[in-house]
Amino acid sequence: MKKALSLAFALVLVFALAVPAFAGTIVADDGTAEATVTYAVTEGWEVTVPASITATTATATGANNVTISGKLADGASVAVTVSGSGELTLVDGEETLDYTLYVNGAEYEDVIATLQAGTASVGALLEAIVVEPAGAVAGSYTDTLTFTASYTPAAE
Repeated sequence: MKKALSLAFALVLVFALAVPAFAGTIVADDGTAEATVTYAVTEGWEVTVPASITATTATATGANNVTISGKLADGASVAVTVSGSGELTLVDGEETLDYTLYVNGAEYEDVIATLQAGTASVGALLEAIVVEPAGAVAGSYTDTLTFTASYTPAAE
């Protein structure tokens, strides 16, 4: 008996799920009904940074190597910053060379780029410029740059 009753309830649920839900009913000639159309844009963003930057002795022009792309809520933003020691160290030694970061040809101050709501993508050219001293030791020099993305939500 319990099995038969459970089966009957299961069938009732299956048939109840098959009945469509109606938002409104028109019962008279020239009557009207309304329905709401909705669509949601999902917020999300991505920052692309270079795997490496080759330091040079002068600024150049070139393609953006740092980009931010995505979709943000109205009033939200994403900013990218970078930090490094400002000093390249000889791979097999202790000698160093100073370098300065440049963004789009100007000395880096605080932000590489900022994506604002309503903009699909922004980019910037990040460069490391070395003033090579006359007595520099030959060899490969390195430093590590750390990129940080900061999301600012829309004000409530």
